[in-house]
Amino acid sequence: MRPSTVLIGLACVSFVLLSALALDLAEPRAPSSARCSELWNEATNRDNRSMAAAAGFDGAVVAGSLTMETFPGCEDPFRGSDAEPWLVFMGPGQLHTGRVERWDLVTGRKRGSDSPDGGPETPNATVTDDGRVRLDGG
Repeated sequence: MRPSTVLIGLACVSFVLLSALALDLAEPRAPSSARCSELWNEATNRDNRSMAAAAGFDGAVVAGSLTMETFPGCEDPFRGSDAEPWLVFMGPGQLHTGRVERWDLVTGRKRGSDSPDGGPETPNATVTDDGRVRLDGG
């Protein structure tokens, strides 16, 4: 086999592998719960944390999400048991900048009747006295 044929073959294989890697990296992914926890706990989010702390929730569901299946963001629902008030702070589709530009707040009076459906239900984080979230099991 001629050396030029081998080099052309290696170049083609390298191109295919790099193309596949680039496509995989370009596909949007929801951020991890750990990343969303870091973003929630940032100093710039003090006012929202104070509001969550004042509501007296012990647990939260910290999760990454994709808005319109394209834009990565975070959701931090603070929930009690059914028939209790709830809060959801969302940092929707803004992580292309590496941080959440704003957290939107949605509230309700009676979990189970006016709360959103879907997403994880079981809390995966403990809420501290100052409203920070600490992921359980970590």
